[in-house]
Amino acid sequence: MSNALYQYARALDLSRFDEPYRDAAVGPESAPVPDGTYQVVVEGVELGQSQTSGNPKITWALRIIGPSAENRILFKTNGISENNLHIIKQELHTCGLDLDRFSDLPQLKERLVDVELEITKKTRNGSANVYFDKRLKAAPAVSAAGEDDLPF
Repeated sequence: MSNALYQYARALDLSRFDEPYRDAAVGPESAPVPDGTYQVVVEGVELGQSQTSGNPKITWALRIIGPSAENRILFKTNGISENNLHIIKQELHTCGLDLDRFSDLPQLKERLVDVELEITKKTRNGSANVYFDKRLKAAPAVSAAGEDDLPF
């Protein structure tokens, strides 16, 4: 730990939280969301960079709206590479966002917010994955040009 960080940590007095922390309950909402199928709403989509690999990534915040674990949040992170662009493209399509150019995603990611999905959470070998099964609210698909994909 650097000297400046050490000094900051020493100066930060958390003692006023000791008693409430000791009395705070640890309940089922702190346990991992069990594997299963859930209905969710996309609360947010962030683009960033992986701290381990340095590659770009997409992080999804998904609030559960049913049928169980209501209001719990699942996070889904996709590292972006040529090997998994087909998965990301399918997930964006499921959400109703079809891009002509992937580089348009930063400007259009807000269109993903409030999309309702059915997802499946599966854990294998201690690693949890979230899969987009289908969109629940049938809103018109939007192309990167911003026009509705309607046949007329």
